[in-house]
Amino acid sequence: MLNFEFKVKPKAKQIQAINEAIQTVQFVRNKTLRYWIDEKENSKATLFRYSTRLRKEFSFVQDLNSSVCQVAV
Repeated sequence: MLNFEFKVKPKAKQIQAINEAIQTVQFVRNKTLRYWIDEKENSKATLFRYSTRLRKEFSFVQDLNSSVCQVAV
């Protein structure tokens, strides 16, 4: 097994973008978890539709890639 180590020196703007993405993923995950607990129907498709609804409701969620939103669900 090979292990690679890299030293990263991100710029302040990159750090801010990463932090915003992490916060948005946490927001989507928490909202979806609350929806999953409260609703009776809990299929995977229903949760993915809910993440689409979140993207329409909150503008900052739209900035996140849709694949990342689905992974957060």
